[in-house]
Amino acid sequence: MKKPIMTAVVALALATNASGAQLPEAGNKDARIRFATYDPYDVVTIHTRVGLLTQIVLDQDEEIVDMTGGDVEGWGVATKQARNGVFLKPAAELADANLHVVTNKRSYSFDLKMARKSKGEIGFMTVYFRYPEAERAKEAVASESEQVRRLLDAGVPAGNRRYTVQGSSELAPIEAWDDGRTTFLRFRARSTIPAIYEASEEGNPARIENINVEDDVVQVQGIRRKLVLQSGKRVACVFNESFDPDAARPATNTASPQVKRTLKGAGK
Repeated sequence: MKKPIMTAVVALALATNASGAQLPEAGNKDARIRFATYDPYDVVTIHTRVGLLTQIVLDQDEEIVDMTGGDVEGWGVATKQARNGVFLKPAAELADANLHVVTNKRSYSFDLKMARKSKGEIGFMTVYFRYPEAERAKEAVASESEQVRRLLDAGVPAGNRRYTVQGSSELAPIEAWDDGRTTFLRFRARSTIPAIYEASEEGNPARIENINVEDDVVQVQGIRRKLVLQSGKRVACVFNESFDPDAARPATNTASPQVKRTLKGAGK
């Protein structure tokens, strides 16, 4: 009954230093390429050797703002301003030293050691950091976005495609529809998107500024009886043959009653 426990203890001892510092894991293809898991309360051990250039790679959007330690010059510690990498290149056998690196996002603590062949140690060429907390946060955001998309898709009706067009064939969209909240106009590939106006009963069209363009599809917020497209002297009109000014609208201002649209800056 004690053998499995002892095996686990031995494995744990091999994965860490006697001091409790984290020893980066070896890559699958080359043991000189290492991977460390970021922990603000953990010290990471770096093994190198005389003449070997070791690179420590931090997160892509990090910039080093401060760096200090023991015998920094002897260990050949260097970096480029506003970069996310630290370089080591000791010119002689040195005693162990510590190194502290501060970036615009995190703080790091390193234990610099010369690799001992007698202990089977090798110098690290590159050490990459992994950030599990950041990855989990990204996954949570992606999961939430996907859930919102599913809710919106579930709330979107089959759609109204009863649209007709009159006027310039060069401006006319090849397809028009709405989902009860937004009007969509699909134009020919690489065609110039015309200015879009809302026709009023007074006869003075008001230009619509709140539009989004994705590929060849223009999204116009809201449902209107008539849209006027204009480019130079060319004009085309798009008619919503199923327009109903009294049609119910979700109180959430989206196609789903479970997803609410919030305007950035509202209420400030």
